[in-house]
Amino acid sequence: MRNYSGILFVLACIVLAIGVIKPDTPASWIITTTIVAPTFWFVFIGFNFIHRWQSHHYIFVGWFISLANLVLLFFVVNLFAPYLISALSEWMIF
Repeated sequence: MRNYSGILFVLACIVLAIGVIKPDTPASWIITTTIVAPTFWFVFIGFNFIHRWQSHHYIFVGWFISLANLVLLFFVVNLFAPYLISALSEWMIF
């Protein structure tokens, strides 16, 4: 039996990004699917080396990595994505 969990995780991150950003223009759809959705994937699923650092035997290292992930998510969703959406909206004609 084939394992589709990777595809399902990517789709779940896209749906979560759409739910958070609520895109209504073509520029916001582009930024949501190309910038915000991969950020959700990176923060919540991520690469194996991040999970190895989070399970470090010093507990503060794991907490620091988790906090850094949440700060990255906050930065992208609240600061970076709106700036990119407005910049792309001015550049796009339609």
